[in-house]
Amino acid sequence: MTAEEVLALARENAVEFVDLRFVTLTGRTGHTTLPIEELSASAIQRGVTGGAAVLNDRLLVPATDTAFIDPFCQHSTLALLCDVMIAATGDDAPDDPRAVARRAQEHLRATGIADEARFGVEIEFFVFDQVCYEQQVNAARYQVDSREGAWQSGRDEPDNLGTQLRYGAGAHALPPADNLHNLRAEMVAALTACGIHARGHRHGAATGGQAAIRLAPVPLLRAADQVTTCKYVVRNVAARHGKVATFMPKPLAGEHGSGLAASLSLVKGEQPLLCDPERAALREAGRWAAGGWTRHATSLLALTCPTTNSYRRLAAEFRAPRTPARVPPPSLEIDGLAFPVADPSCNPYLAFSALLMAALDGIAGRVDAGPSDAHRLPGGLEDALRGLTRDHAYLCAAGVFHEEMIREWDSMKRHDEVLALSMRPHPYEFCLYFDV
Repeated sequence: MTAEEVLALARENAVEFVDLRFVTLTGRTGHTTLPIEELSASAIQRGVTGGAAVLNDRLLVPATDTAFIDPFCQHSTLALLCDVMIAATGDDAPDDPRAVARRAQEHLRATGIADEARFGVEIEFFVFDQVCYEQQVNAARYQVDSREGAWQSGRDEPDNLGTQLRYGAGAHALPPADNLHNLRAEMVAALTACGIHARGHRHGAATGGQAAIRLAPVPLLRAADQVTTCKYVVRNVAARHGKVATFMPKPLAGEHGSGLAASLSLVKGEQPLLCDPERAALREAGRWAAGGWTRHATSLLALTCPTTNSYRRLAAEFRAPRTPARVPPPSLEIDGLAFPVADPSCNPYLAFSALLMAALDGIAGRVDAGPSDAHRLPGGLEDALRGLTRDHAYLCAAGVFHEEMIREWDSMKRHDEVLALSMRPHPYEFCLYFDV
């Protein structure tokens, strides 16, 4: 879509405002809103300057292919994801995640290995009817609730009809036990209105409102944009119905957590390089790409599973009885080579770029994946960050990731999450130790 086509879209829909959105290093989305009169073809091409659209010394440069009419705004609003650039020089901002994804795509083409990397995504999340949480000096608590949660079955209330899903029995459940079917369908319809092709939706394996939406494979940068917009759509459809959606990997103890199943395909001249679709088998390049993922598994997890909560899900779901948790091997899925452990707390621009870079490193080095049980999962986010510190040269090839960004990521995660959590008592510790 050109700048002129974006403006034509605005005129056709009597747009009053333009919402310029940017993604932070953590993966959260910020925005600033301007009257549509402030948006011109030159502003789209060069970036928006002046007023609230400047973030310190930065410009927001709209990515025209992300334009859509926001279905949740009372006044007609055109939404655009933006690249973030330094106003004085026009260079990419050093912490702009979209710039990393663009450089990863450019690096792929420069290698000559493939023309394009495509990612298919299935994203899981929970929809709750109520949530509360707090952390005080003398108290810490959280509580979530869902009408379909198994814990609701004993509630002696007139509206309790006993249709709650049993623990672990939610996968592909039918209504009325699956009371979120119509809500998920509304989410998919809203995604379609935003220009995103969803291949389907289903109930997740967990009780208590787990859902999954599968997005069609698209090029890397577009895939990350779609995950970002999908989160926005899911949250707003849930809010429209007085509910709340969360992409937290492990919100329920003892139940399945939420993953982000990302499948990579590399295409050269419209021919898939990693798998043979007719034989449903990996090609030689696919085995090497899987080897790259296995070789760099620990550092990849620092970007694909980047929260302390991520490792509560991994420890519960990828640990065999009486053995350490291990990284499951990459697998062949309908959309390509699947990385089995990522979760939706990740920044998709960084996670997908890292997966591509590790796959390219494996192909370039003809890396064998080795035995599937050879690689233990990190014990937690701190272990994964140590792995990233040791092993990130493959990410920095051709300047795709910058050392400065990796250092900032490591510092932010260690200080704001790992250290902050380690300094506070956990509620379960009171169950274990209060009477010692």
